[in-house]
Amino acid sequence: MIRDGKVIAKKFFEDYDGKKQGYIVGDFVNCFSFDKKGFIDGVKEEKDKEKILDVALLWLIKLKFLKNIGYYDLRNKYSVELGVKIAEVLHDEVEKIRAKYSYEGVVLDEDYERGSYLVDTGGEFYIEDIKLIPIEKEVMFVETMAREHRTLQQSFSGLVFEVLTLFPEIEKRLQALGENFWNVPMI
Repeated sequence: MIRDGKVIAKKFFEDYDGKKQGYIVGDFVNCFSFDKKGFIDGVKEEKDKEKILDVALLWLIKLKFLKNIGYYDLRNKYSVELGVKIAEVLHDEVEKIRAKYSYEGVVLDEDYERGSYLVDTGGEFYIEDIKLIPIEKEVMFVETMAREHRTLQQSFSGLVFEVLTLFPEIEKRLQALGENFWNVPMI
């Protein structure tokens, strides 16, 4: 179990398996005093932050999905509701990511377990007309984090919300949510 936030951030930017990385980050945030500052500092040191921005925006799509189906409780209610507000502020960016990954906030359990989508290529539904398309690692990561305990989802959401402030064009627009809006309550 890795507790150093900078190490986790560095691992995140390496080429990774989304499900495995989800387990690593899940273990990392599974501590009342996880090294959030170290993680944020580690992300700041990265040259290409776009990978984590995609994941952050995918996480907002997931939170909006959870809100729409009412699948949250007091342990992650704040982060779900705040995630929806952030998604509204970042509407254009969220929609761009939704289209890029064709992600509506859910992956079926059987697809998740298989690690790929089962796609009909338009034939007569013979076995030859079915293709397996791997699920993108960013989507697998988000889906893995969404399958964590709701308290861990709350902690991870706070991390995602603060990471969004590292992008100046986004941070400026999020100022309307208040100072330190990313500090989610620990329940």
